[in-house]
Amino acid sequence: MRQSPLLQFTSTAFKVESGEDDMTSPDVFGKALAIWLAAELKQRGIQANYPIAEDLGWFIPVNIKPYRLSIACANVDGAIDKWQVLAFLEDWLTGPRFDRDNRVETLQALFEVIEKTLQQAPMLSDLQSLGS
Repeated sequence: MRQSPLLQFTSTAFKVESGEDDMTSPDVFGKALAIWLAAELKQRGIQANYPIAEDLGWFIPVNIKPYRLSIACANVDGAIDKWQVLAFLEDWLTGPRFDRDNRVETLQALFEVIEKTLQQAPMLSDLQSLGS
């Protein structure tokens, strides 16, 4: 799996629903963040779908043809005010091959839109980009 750098930040804007972690793993939240981020990305022209629950958090499927990408949203270590987001290519090894393979560029472009969206959100603070 090819992934973007991890973005971490602080915010009290994303409320945790009672029983939310019944759909993920214990103390893993992020539904409100994922719903908000999907809506923000749609406003920026990204085909972000409704988030789905996974063990490690909430995933936003993203349609950028011909690739399958997702954005993972979750809290940090059980906290309800510290969050993390990363984008990844689902088909890094098995996806289509073309004369000009744009997977890395597509992932980077999506990451840049996510990062800019978070930078411009007034309810977030302490945004950090971790990793390569």
